Amino acid sequence: MNAWVTKLLKMTMVTGVFLTLCFSSLVQAESVLNTATFDHTKTGFLLRDAHTTLMCEQCHVDGIFKNTPKDCAGCHSIGSRIGATPKPVNHVQTTNACDTCHSSPSSFLVRSFNHAGITSGCTSCHNSQSYGVLSKPTNHFPTLLPCESCHTNTNTFLSWKMDHTGLTTNCVSCHGGQYVGVVGKPTAHVPTTAACETCHSSTITFLGALYNHALASPPVAGRCSTCHLGQLAGVMSQPSAHIPTYGTQCDSCHTAANTGGYTSFLGGNYGHATPSPTSICSSCHTGQFANVQGKPTYHIATSAQCDTCHTSTNTSSYTTFFGATYTHGTITAACSTCHNGVSATGKNAGHLATSADCGSCHTSANTSSYTTFLGATYTHSPNPPTAGSCPTCHNGTTAVGKPSTHMVTTLSCEACHTQTNTSNYTTFLGASTVDHSTIAAGTCASCHNGTSAKGLSTGHIPTGTMSCDGCHAVYNGTTVLTFAGGTINHVLTSATRCDACHNGSYSTQGTSGAQPVVSTHIPLTITSGLDCNTCHKITVATTITSMSWVTETMNHNGAKGGGSPIYCVTCHLSGVTYMGSAQKVSHNGASTSKDCSNSSCHAPLGGKGKAYSSWN
Repeated sequence: MNAWVTKLLKMTMVTGVFLTLCFSSLVQAESVLNTATFDHTKTGFLLRDAHTTLMCEQCHVDGIFKNTPKDCAGCHSIGSRIGATPKPVNHVQTTNACDTCHSSPSSFLVRSFNHAGITSGCTSCHNSQSYGVLSKPTNHFPTLLPCESCHTNTNTFLSWKMDHTGLTTNCVSCHGGQYVGVVGKPTAHVPTTAACETCHSSTITFLGALYNHALASPPVAGRCSTCHLGQLAGVMSQPSAHIPTYGTQCDSCHTAANTGGYTSFLGGNYGHATPSPTSICSSCHTGQFANVQGKPTYHIATSAQCDTCHTSTNTSSYTTFFGATYTHGTITAACSTCHNGVSATGKNAGHLATSADCGSCHTSANTSSYTTFLGATYTHSPNPPTAGSCPTCHNGTTAVGKPSTHMVTTLSCEACHTQTNTSNYTTFLGASTVDHSTIAAGTCASCHNGTSAKGLSTGHIPTGTMSCDGCHAVYNGTTVLTFAGGTINHVLTSATRCDACHNGSYSTQGTSGAQPVVSTHIPLTITSGLDCNTCHKITVATTITSMSWVTETMNHNGAKGGGSPIYCVTCHLSGVTYMGSAQKVSHNGASTSKDCSNSSCHAPLGGKGKAYSSWN
């Protein structure tokens, strides 16, 4: 206030009414006359914005200048002397000074609320009741969780992260496209009515979802092209290098079985059983399609369609290229053009050395129209081969060699296997008999053992350790050996009893067999246990047997009477026709059931080895 005004007040303080009237007039005059020149900053309160347009008395009520509030709340509060617009009743709850948030005195627009240190209780302000405070919109997804559970940034509501812990079902209640800011099923999503969690196992991201084709709704059978033709983002589609399908659905080849329940496209098996269209193998098997085998560089040269050789039958319904049989027809080119070990089976490492073309030996006839290499006949050149050269090829590797059961010999193959007896060297059978003239006596069994050469026949008489040539004549170098006609040499036999052979079992052996007991022989029950030579005295020469069975001397020591069934009268009763010189008698009272030697009349004479020549 100017000094002259102060002086005037001091001089004219007569009455209160006068002073009031004068002061009011003077103040008004001062406001009108000097506000433009009054420097309000000297009061410590800078007039800004809306305050510059106010009349002095709007703040300095009743002309009182002293203690006029300088803080916002001093004026802008209920009951304030100034009467400025107060904080509304629905103002957020705070004890901070107004200018902490309200930066403009001409407007109550909030500059920013300092949320520092505030980590909970968001709804105490953001509750749709506090004036001017952003609250949960009506299209916010339904939740009873506190704001801070998702909105971790207190400066904006745009940054938030939903904690899905414990949420495993009913995703569509939020992710159905009905809530702003919440990711919903995109328009390019695969068509499905299944719940989100059927495929999306993570609640953090929608990426990495694995579509469960087995639980798909609607079912996927016959509908693969609905999704897998490139029309849906993130869904694998048929690549540009895929084989032509001619409208065939994916699951015709990519089945649930070979794709692990539709979790992979690998393992798909094209159904060649009914290829569409037919006989156009080269439309796919050219090498330009990924994972589709084409004709390799080493394939035999041919312009024929693949299924000319690779048929449904020999490829197991077109599941493999192995097993194909090439129809050779009439061959004009050298076999080695293809049969080089790369394009087709070539000459193996053990093949006999030859520069001749394959067809020289492997003919259409002996290979069943070139379907096998077996059966080929080698035309030996020179023919006959050079003596001693056979083992060069016939070594068991290059060509058939001497088997383990071959007779022991150091002779060359052609010594026995001649051009004549082997049908021009096409077989080993028919080889001539080895020259036995050089074979040492007693060594027959070294070859004639039933394996290397013919051995003892079934039913041969027991020979013990006797060598074959003891009875069988040996090959003399000009006549083919035969085993027929062998005559037993009893000098060499190791048998201890005559009846080992002379028992009727070997009657056809040799020239006359081992002679059995004649039908008129005395009953064998009487001689049971006795060998033939007990009674028959045999004359044996030093070489081939010379013997007679006629002369005999009965040894009664082992067969004398003694009761049933052995009675003397069995042989010695008149009328008995057994062969031999037994004395026959007809005695009054003789009985076939009575043993003479036990009677009170007769007792035989003679001891062991001597004849019973009389009866006392």
